Amino acid sequence: MIVLEYLKEFQGIIGAVIGLFSGYFLRNFGTVKSESLEFKHSPYDSGPFPGVQGYRGEEYSLLGHDFRGSILFENTSESSKSIKNLRIKAGNRTVNLKTPTEKKNMVGNIVFDDLNHLNIPAKSIVKAPIGFGFKVGDLDYQKGKKLYLEYEISGMLFTKSKKLALKIE
Repeated sequence: MIVLEYLKEFQGIIGAVIGLFSGYFLRNFGTVKSESLEFKHSPYDSGPFPGVQGYRGEEYSLLGHDFRGSILFENTSESSKSIKNLRIKAGNRTVNLKTPTEKKNMVGNIVFDDLNHLNIPAKSIVKAPIGFGFKVGDLDYQKGKKLYLEYEISGMLFTKSKKLALKIE
C-alpha cells in the first residue's frame, strides 16, 4: 500500500518515460521488404563471339554464368535501414554481388564493382541494379535451379538476416 501511494506521486514521470520508449520502438518498427525483378541469364563458353559458327561444328565447353537484373527494396519503418553482406547462394556456396559503377573491374562492356552495402531512406523504395557472374566451379548452378539473395538488415537495435529467391528467365 505504501508503495502504491509513493508511485502515485511519480505517475507523470513514469508515464513520460514509458511513452518515450514506446514511441522510439514504434518508429523503428518495420522492416525492409524485397522483391526480385526478372534476371537475365547468359551462359558463356569457350567458343567464339556470340552468333559466330564454330569451325567444323566444334563443341564448346561451358565456362560460367552471367546474370543481370534488379531488386526492389522497400523500407516500411520511419528510420533509415542499411542492407549489408549481399551475396548470392546456390546449394551451399555463395558469391558476392556487384553493381554498375563508373570505374574499376570490367565485365564485358559494363563496369561493375562489389556491392557491400545499400542504405534505404525511411518510407521509400529503392531499385538496385545488380549483376553477378561466376565460373562453373564457383557455384552449384544448373538451369532451372533456384538462386537466392541473402542479406542482412542493420537497424538501430539489431541485425536481421533474410533470404530472397531470384526470378530468372
